[in-house]
Amino acid sequence: MWLVDDGFLRGVASGESPWVRTVEVPRDRPYFDIEAVADVRQDRPGEGGFLERFRRLRRPFNEGRPCHLLVSCGDLVPARSARPGQDEDWGEEFARLRPSVSEVLAVPGNHDIARDPGGAHFHRRLLPRLLANAEVLDEPRDLPVASVTRVRFAGEEAAEPLAHVVVIGFDSTTAEHANHFIEDHGQIGREQTAASLELVRTLARTIAGNTPLYVIGVAHHHLLASQDRAFPARVARGGLESRAATLECRENPAAGGVSALCRTNHMIATTTAGDLVDGPTFLAHCRDLRMSLVLHAHMHRREVATLSTAALAPGERPTGITVVACPPFAPDLRSSGMARVRVNVWKGEAEVAFSHDDEFDGPSRPIQVVRPLVSASRVTPAERRLHETVTGLLADSARTAGASPVAGLSEFTAHVARTWEETGYVALCNPDGSFPALPAARRTTYFLLLLLRERVTGGHDILLNNHTPLRPSQIGDWESLLLPAFKNVRALLEHLRDDVLRQVVDQAEDLEKAAHVRAFEEAAGRILDERGSTGEDTWADQLREVATFTKRKISPTTGHVTEYEYQLVTLLPLVRRPDREPRAGSTEADPDARREQRHRDFDAIMDWLNELPSVRRHGDRARGARIPIEALRPGGSGMRWEPAGTSGDRPRVRAADTVHRVPPGGVWFPVPDGDDERDDSLWRQCPSIVARNADVMTWVEDDLIRRRTLAGGSFPPELVVGKLGTGGNRIRVVGPRFPFEVPPGGRGPAADVPSTCTVDAIAKVRYVDGYDLEGQHPYAGLETKRVFLVRQEVPAWRGTRQVLLVFDADAFDRGVVPRLRADAALGVLRPVQRYVLRAGLERANELYEQVLGGLDDEWGFVRVRKGDAPKPVTVTPPVIENLHPDDWEDERGNGEFIVCDGNHRVVELAWNQRIVLPAIAVVGEPGQPYYARPFSRYEWSHTAENVRDRSPDQASKYAVRKVDLETLTPSARERLSHYPASEHYRRYYRDLTAGFGYLGGQGGRYV
Repeated sequence: MWLVDDGFLRGVASGESPWVRTVEVPRDRPYFDIEAVADVRQDRPGEGGFLERFRRLRRPFNEGRPCHLLVSCGDLVPARSARPGQDEDWGEEFARLRPSVSEVLAVPGNHDIARDPGGAHFHRRLLPRLLANAEVLDEPRDLPVASVTRVRFAGEEAAEPLAHVVVIGFDSTTAEHANHFIEDHGQIGREQTAASLELVRTLARTIAGNTPLYVIGVAHHHLLASQDRAFPARVARGGLESRAATLECRENPAAGGVSALCRTNHMIATTTAGDLVDGPTFLAHCRDLRMSLVLHAHMHRREVATLSTAALAPGERPTGITVVACPPFAPDLRSSGMARVRVNVWKGEAEVAFSHDDEFDGPSRPIQVVRPLVSASRVTPAERRLHETVTGLLADSARTAGASPVAGLSEFTAHVARTWEETGYVALCNPDGSFPALPAARRTTYFLLLLLRERVTGGHDILLNNHTPLRPSQIGDWESLLLPAFKNVRALLEHLRDDVLRQVVDQAEDLEKAAHVRAFEEAAGRILDERGSTGEDTWADQLREVATFTKRKISPTTGHVTEYEYQLVTLLPLVRRPDREPRAGSTEADPDARREQRHRDFDAIMDWLNELPSVRRHGDRARGARIPIEALRPGGSGMRWEPAGTSGDRPRVRAADTVHRVPPGGVWFPVPDGDDERDDSLWRQCPSIVARNADVMTWVEDDLIRRRTLAGGSFPPELVVGKLGTGGNRIRVVGPRFPFEVPPGGRGPAADVPSTCTVDAIAKVRYVDGYDLEGQHPYAGLETKRVFLVRQEVPAWRGTRQVLLVFDADAFDRGVVPRLRADAALGVLRPVQRYVLRAGLERANELYEQVLGGLDDEWGFVRVRKGDAPKPVTVTPPVIENLHPDDWEDERGNGEFIVCDGNHRVVELAWNQRIVLPAIAVVGEPGQPYYARPFSRYEWSHTAENVRDRSPDQASKYAVRKVDLETLTPSARERLSHYPASEHYRRYYRDLTAGFGYLGGQGGRYV
């Protein structure tokens, strides 16, 4: 052990031996073992059998291995037994403990400071035999002692350490040094707390900056008044208080005996004996040090206490400290024994075990409790586990690849190392959202709620969430902000409600905010209960898709490469303008009282939304609580403990902006409004968001910029709280109507679309950008025809089956088509998609009733606007194309078609309602096959019956086409190498917007 002086601080900052020792542990046993003895009280340890008793008591839990540190919590010798040579006896006894004990750390008890006839107390004489820097004892100073250990896996010297463990011993007998009338009253002076604070700060900003740092304290006296005592009726004879009372009587005989003041002081002294008189101050200091565990002696009860404190300041999180009372080692007490603290540096837990002497009713069995540890550095145990998992994954991938390197792997590996060094976060993707072409070990789908809010001062915020992870994990913590993620709407509401409750538990709240929390909890509860008995998903029919995004990155919960399909959605109740009018069709089952309750519940949710805290730049106003952006920037502790954010003499005295903690649940985050929006993005200044969610945030940001550009500078109302009109959803045609074709020498209508007519638009269709087919035209040289889609019954094996037939509209009138035989058709239509969206079917009916059914040229296209939508959308007839020969079912495959656009209209109008539906057919062999393989011509019923409120995962949508890289050119293979194999099918995407302009999105989506 070391005395914590300036020289020791400089030594630990270097990380070198001997100031910092290194302990190597096996991977299957990542333990740092501390064994503790207290109240030994042996004058001559060799004669008293200390060594034999120590070995016997530790046998149940040491499993034949040495401990890394032995802690003596004081009172090695009996009371008033100081004698010359006592320190030599104990020094030799500790030496005999090797190799069972690697190092010893000892603090004095009240018995250890009794002075021998020469005037020196026992502990002062023992220190030079234990200290590694004993020469500093020439300058008497009130300093703590400490042991600093670096823990790493055995044989992995080049790897990042698992953790650093610092054990700090405090001398709680300082009051007795200064005043000989004080006996057995503990006190820890400011010099010790200041030195221990500087030690932890030094470690956190140097060698432990990128590893968990576990701080454990040791003292002799009780931290709390934990022994039952009664006030004495009289001053007992003997002892310092009694001698003081005798002296008072002698010097003041007129008082007639012991004064009331003296008697009161004696009572106080007796009832507080054995305790730290500055215990609350010391506990506050332990909290400031992020100390997880405090060992103390002077206790004769078997218990472990966990203390939780919360400062009465808004936003402050409660902290917990585990206080371990070590059993007395002396054998004459019923609770005698010893303790072991096993620090699991991998899990961040302390396993506290006790071994006691046999009890009166039989042998005593060792017992154990487990307590969590917190890190005093910026790196949590979970983040360190995630770092180990990710770096191992990347190293294994590079080894497996061998001479054929994975595209982007070396760059991403370097980015992970750089991010870890600079921020202490594990990067899960590149800053631009890209990821190496590594195969996915698993796939998962999440909804992401996209919700914007207008700021009072101008501009917009986006709702992000500091949420409980959807999947609990032993690998990594979340520690970041992301759009609210959920699997279904009911789970979203439950999750938001749980996060609100976590806010109440985690932090002090002002009364007004607490009232909003209660109102939200009650409102969410009623909404959830409305359909809880039926098992239906609450508000599932109010969900609308906005966009879909598939990306790979490393999962923070499993550490595996995972393919995420994110479905960006909006919730209609949150974006609609309030409507207080009675709903059409209201019945006795929905009386006015229930409707008013729904309105009140909705108002409560909106109040809660509006009062959520907002992230702001310095000086910006906010509705509700304000979170400075500095708390999320490097050095800020908004998402985690950050030692760099402290200032002043104590960590609690901090720069307010850098340490404002982000509460659980929703947070409004600014959306950039500048000309160069991407450079102005505040989220790019937040290391936790960049490391965890750069892929999602980049995608959402690009999507929002595109939408605002298309909408003429404002966001679509379906994305902004309270902006979507409840009425006025009528679809109306805007601008000119585009014909199917323009006669030779004729001119089409002038408008801001790429084409003049349908035929021209089809010719301009391209493959999507970003892949090897970029810029090429799939329909070059093919014929564009007017056709009808008709549901008919056709002969099939063992009976008849229902199919959709394609008839040439130039050859047959609409009225005669249903009566035609199948052999008169151009071919048959095969489904590609395996589901339809309920909202898409509703929109198909709206389009047909309000627009398509009344067009003069049913094969032309128009631009429409729905309700208050600021951006018109192009509506075309369904577009179908001839199948590529790779997908033919029979020899006459040139008569087989698939749907490229308009699947919901085909299902709802042609299949469900049996309407003779006009469509556009591209006839002839396309240059490349379609991106998905079609299903049988007889399976339209499966698609039509699979009606969903939201899109399923990709595997349930369609059968994507596999790409055989061996058949491609070297340049094409190189282009595709930048994408995972699961995304190669996108090379076949037809970009219809290149010909028709803005088309909106899949049925029911707000795109």
